[in-house]
Amino acid sequence: MNKRYIKWYTPYLSHDFKMLVFGEKRGLPLILFPTSGARYYENKDFGLVGSVAWYVDNGKITVYCPDAIDLESFYNKSIHPADRMRTHNAYENVIVRDVFDLARRECGCHRVAVCGASLGAYHTANIAFPTPMPSVISSA
Repeated sequence: MNKRYIKWYTPYLSHDFKMLVFGEKRGLPLILFPTSGARYYENKDFGLVGSVAWYVDNGKITVYCPDAIDLESFYNKSIHPADRMRTHNAYENVIVRDVFDLARRECGCHRVAVCGASLGAYHTANIAFPTPMPSVISSA
């Protein structure tokens, strides 16, 4: 299974953002969020990416594993709750504007699937449900 590490500077967060991508830029893009407080490599390390390897290897999906910033937002008790939400909203912008756009462009597919477990399921629901995009498929 092809694996790529991607890192770019995002003005939404004012720092670098990291992501792993599995697949050959074909099929349905699947955005797989990490769990609470975890990082972009968690879904690989715990075998979740391996569980869909057949679909990746056969070009049915490409899996995008973005980083999470929960420790900078929701779990950052050193900043005001309003700042936590501002940070989280910036993260959502990275996902919707950077990650979704990259996935759509690479896979040539308008639809994007999102999924995750634990707080990753929260991110899935929080991004997919209120977004007026019929092209977003949710599976929390």
